[in-house]
Amino acid sequence: MLTTRAAQRFGQGPLIAAGGVLFAGGTVWFAIFASVTPDYVRELLPSSPLTGAGVGLALGTPVAAGVHAVPGHPAATGSALVNSVRQISATIGIAVLVAVVGSHVDATSHHDFRVVWYTAAALSLVTSAAGAQLSRGRGQGPERTGTAAPKEAEAAGRALPQTP
Repeated sequence: MLTTRAAQRFGQGPLIAAGGVLFAGGTVWFAIFASVTPDYVRELLPSSPLTGAGVGLALGTPVAAGVHAVPGHPAATGSALVNSVRQISATIGIAVLVAVVGSHVDATSHHDFRVVWYTAAALSLVTSAAGAQLSRGRGQGPERTGTAAPKEAEAAGRALPQTP
């Protein structure tokens, strides 16, 4: 999986930050170019890969970070917490969409949808900023760096398994 290798190399924070920026770019593109008359090539074709990659990075990576941050048996609790926050956030987002757009949707509602897309872009940039604040995961223990384990084992007088 590409995101797993990228997370191991760069850490989860930068991936979440990149996902937030990509999603924001896709929603802003859609907000600018969406019209009452659909135009797939101008509206959806450019915005869909951006938002899709953004969701892929910004949605799955926090779950992995939540599981990775909690060692051993409580890792399931970390995953559950992250997923609960994600579900609650999605529910609130849908409620805000309905509150802004209302129950009557027609060609005159286009402006209201743009407000929602710009709001989604702004919130994804908040996600990006939060991701930028996460530790990169380097230097936080032998399981993450791969180089501290031999030094710690040697200092403790333990033998390490030999690799072929």
